[in-house]
Amino acid sequence: MVRTKVLIFVVAYNAEEHIENVLRRIPIGELPTDRYETEILVIDDSSSDKTYEIAHRMVDVLRRKLMVLKNPQNLGYGGNQKLGYTYAVENNFDYVILLHGDAQYAPEEIPALLKKVREKDYVAVFGSRMNKLSDPLGGGMPLYKYVANRFLTAVQNFVVGTKLTEYHSGYRLYAVDILRQIPFRLNSDGFDFDSEIIMQVILAGGEVTEVPIKVHYGTEVCHVNGVDYAIKILIASLQYRLQKFRIFYSRRFTCEQAQEIYEDKLGFISSHSLPLKLIESSDTVLILGQEWPHLIEPYVKKAKTVVCVSLTLKGEIKATNFFHFAADPSKISVEDLSAVLNNYTFTQVLLVDVLERFANVEKVLDVLEYVPSIVEARFVVTVPNVAFLPIRLMLLLGHFNYNIRGILDQSNKRLFTLHSIKRLLKESRFNVERIDGIPAPYPLALKENNFAANLLLRLNSFFIKISKGLFAYQIMCTGTIQPSSKALLERAMVLSRDD
Repeated sequence: MVRTKVLIFVVAYNAEEHIENVLRRIPIGELPTDRYETEILVIDDSSSDKTYEIAHRMVDVLRRKLMVLKNPQNLGYGGNQKLGYTYAVENNFDYVILLHGDAQYAPEEIPALLKKVREKDYVAVFGSRMNKLSDPLGGGMPLYKYVANRFLTAVQNFVVGTKLTEYHSGYRLYAVDILRQIPFRLNSDGFDFDSEIIMQVILAGGEVTEVPIKVHYGTEVCHVNGVDYAIKILIASLQYRLQKFRIFYSRRFTCEQAQEIYEDKLGFISSHSLPLKLIESSDTVLILGQEWPHLIEPYVKKAKTVVCVSLTLKGEIKATNFFHFAADPSKISVEDLSAVLNNYTFTQVLLVDVLERFANVEKVLDVLEYVPSIVEARFVVTVPNVAFLPIRLMLLLGHFNYNIRGILDQSNKRLFTLHSIKRLLKESRFNVERIDGIPAPYPLALKENNFAANLLLRLNSFFIKISKGLFAYQIMCTGTIQPSSKALLERAMVLSRDD
């Protein structure tokens, strides 16, 4: 039987009064040796008292696998955790349990944490002091701390979209596998580390649960600046939500499970639903640059014929009216594109959510001007609007953050405003007949709240009527492609011969 490797990680700072008692109370004997292989790691964060000396003395006193380290400089509460979790990762532990060296959390609760994690495939188990079974006030928690904890947890639950009874417990169990997936090393070195790692675990798709723990407040010294701590965790929670909205970007919150597939936005007003409404059953549609089959298939189902020109197609589309040609629209020549498309007469040309991904947009548009089979077609172009109000406000505050999705998608090579896309199309001999502003994809960011998402869509649509340039998340331009001078000359010569 393969034993589960458990690291009990004790963070300690100026805890000389409590550290020996904490180490003695760790209930290793209650963890069956045939099931668990347990090690205790104490990291003293450069204490000014005798915490390290007392803990190190316990190596010979306790008949347990115990390692005691001392940081050469004070790294902070979060910085100290980074070392312990790195140790757990590097030494291939299955679980790491965070325990404080000041005796605020009872070591006797460790078996309860391990029992809970075995019930289901949880990646984190938190010991909650705010559970109705915990009696925090009866355990000596000061009233002001109780009220502050409740308030901050309620705000964080609302902003992050969780239902935890406590965000601020320092008694935690993590599956080491989830620590491998998240960039915890980028977190704060302070006490707000605990809130940031919760959000990272949630972003990575991990399931978090809690167990009630008893509260004990004695002579331990609190090293937390309450006001500073509250401000930092509220800022981090807001940054998390803004990143979900694709407005803010931070590497520490880039830990979602691999989702390479771009989500469709067909169920609401978007750059996917609006172009699709323009398609008729008699249309022959040219789609340029799109690689995702699930974004192409709605057109295949609706149009007479669909032809896609893109470098790759990330999946298969089985339909007799669909044709794919593997080519980079930004590099293909007029002759090659004409040869590929000469068997069709297109009525619609779609450049939906792709123009910003081309470094040489002008070349793409110039090539289209000379392809005979699309001269009579209507074009549809959608691009993100970098002048969207939230982006402007971020700029005002000095931020310009690329994101994994959205207006400032990291794969974007070009940025557009309402005026710049109009000018670009005009200079490329496109007749822009209609410009529509598209609201932000709130249903994707607020999956858990359809009412709020629909309300935001309506409000955004209302403000777009006032100013597309300021309130549109994306811009959609439709119109026709003017024939090239060469094509017009050839027509003139044919007409002259006919006369």
